[in-house]
Amino acid sequence: MPSSEFFALVQESSFGTPVAEPVNGTSRHYLRLAADDSYKGLMKPVIEDVPTGGSVSFPACAVSDSSVYEGSIQSELYPSQAKFLLDWACTRINAGRTTPWVTTDAAALNPPGDLASASAYHAARELDGMITRRRGAGCKVKTLNLSCSGSSRIWRWNATFVGIRDDTKGDGTIGAPDATEFPEPDADDYPCGPYLFSHTSGGLKIGTVRSLFDSVQLSIQNAVAPYASESPVPQVIWFGGRTVTLQVAMLRRPGATDLAAFRALTALDVELALFDGKNTLTIDLQSAVRWSDFDQQLPVGSPYKWAGTLKCYIDRTSGDDIAVSYSSV
Repeated sequence: MPSSEFFALVQESSFGTPVAEPVNGTSRHYLRLAADDSYKGLMKPVIEDVPTGGSVSFPACAVSDSSVYEGSIQSELYPSQAKFLLDWACTRINAGRTTPWVTTDAAALNPPGDLASASAYHAARELDGMITRRRGAGCKVKTLNLSCSGSSRIWRWNATFVGIRDDTKGDGTIGAPDATEFPEPDADDYPCGPYLFSHTSGGLKIGTVRSLFDSVQLSIQNAVAPYASESPVPQVIWFGGRTVTLQVAMLRRPGATDLAAFRALTALDVELALFDGKNTLTIDLQSAVRWSDFDQQLPVGSPYKWAGTLKCYIDRTSGDDIAVSYSSV
């Protein structure tokens, strides 16, 4: 059955340039778009108004000397895509340029310690049946949120990102990608079997392994800024740090020590792991995590809860605040 819309993320071997021959499920990932506006993204001009002058201020005309591409995407979290998504959002380029995947950038564009970029391909069917394709080039993640709970038991994620432009092909020339560069996916190109809330059982560690928790949300906020300089589109998208938090709600139990840890600013070893019986995704928040907020929830007719936000700090041993690993048996 033909799709009205389809979307894929493709690893870039260098800033703005997708890998030459992407492989589905490895360097290219088709995402299920199951909700309204699951994907939104367009290149938009940065508009400045010129006032009338003469002691009054009305908009006289508009000018634009630069544009920027920004987008958002949401979907379910699947084992085959989870490592790529988290690497895109938080794994920094290493000195050998082998992680999060192999890149060949000049140091001025994506230096070691920066984030790797991806191409965001989108297609939509017009009223006449024709498919319009676009490629968002050089995309880096601004925010990523993963969440699940007892009342919404499928792990879902949403992300916002910023890129260079959306009017070029993979080779950098102006134009739309064709069906060879961005083919319409078959049913088998989409993953199935997302992570569920029960797959978190035994996988939440806050100092110690926890149970009877009711909701979990991981949030990554990257400080990424596009710089166009003298060009009409961004030439560099600079990564300048991030904030990583984990929000948790837990049923109240006697003997809990979290309130004391919050008041004492105690550093905690925190980890979130998802295991579906075959695939394990491990998000290690390192051992310098502290409660940044903590409170009680006292609903009528329901069990009382503790709810709080854990904030990641740089671990002095690892030199990082988050690390992601994936294994399959």
